[in-house]
Formats: sequence, C-alpha cells, structure tokens
Amino acid sequence: VRSSGPSTHIANRSSPREMEKNDGRFLLTRIAAIVALRAPALRVTPISITIRDPRSRWGSASRRGRLSFSWRLVLAPPGALETVVIHELAHLQVFGHGPRFWSLVAGARPEHLRWRRWLREHATELHATFDEPSSTGLEPDTMVTPDGGPPAG
Repeated sequence: VRSSGPSTHIANRSSPREMEKNDGRFLLTRIAAIVALRAPALRVTPISITIRDPRSRWGSASRRGRLSFSWRLVLAPPGALETVVIHELAHLQVFGHGPRFWSLVAGARPEHLRWRRWLREHATELHATFDEPSSTGLEPDTMVTPDGGPPAG
C-alpha cells in the first residue's frame, strides 16, 4: 500500500476532531486494501474492521474475526501499518504470541521486527498527537467489512 505519507496528509487539517474523522475513514480504506491483499495468503477472512482510539495497543483481533485498529496508525509509515494489519490477521489463525504465531507473521512480513521497533520508538509521539478526549469522528465502533461495506445483519 502506498501513500503520500502522514505529514502531507495531515498538513491541511483544521482541527484534531476533523483530522480524526477524515483520517479514520482514510485509514479504513487503507486497512481494507491491505486485508484484501494479505488475508488470502494467511487463509483468514475477517468479518469486520473497526477504528477506535485505544491507549495501550495498535490493534486487536477477536476469535469471531473482528479486527480493530487505532486511528493513530494513519500517522505511521505504510510499512508500520501493514505490519500491524498482518499481525492482527495472523491472530485469526493463531491466538497468543507463541513461536507458531511469530513464524506466521515472519513468513508474511519478514521485516516485521523493524516495524515493531519503529512503533515502540514512536509510540509516545503518535499517542500524544492531538491528545484530547475525542472519537474518530465516525460513529462509535464504526465497522466495515474488508471490502469496505457495512457488516451484514
């Protein structure tokens, strides 16, 4: 997935709330594209993608196939975003962080250690960006299917 980069994307925002609203939608589109590209190789089919504002994680996966991501990933380089998406997709195959899980992640994303390190090193600044009580500007827990449409039923 290629992007003009977060600094170009956020330069014209008038407010943090407007940024979250627009970037939350933009992020859903980017994540859905990565899922469409990477999920088949991992033999997983997520049922929904949610954008939230968690404080302690970049993403999560449920046993039911729901993926959730921090809107702040829109501020990260595309390689970091793709690594987080692959990490969560891998959880749909293997829950936990044992050797089998990390082997699956490394097989799909050989440079995952580099991007995990980048996220650790920049977590404070990404989480401090527009640090105020807010939402993504989308309805709470907005979900889409990996093809970008609303979830069924």
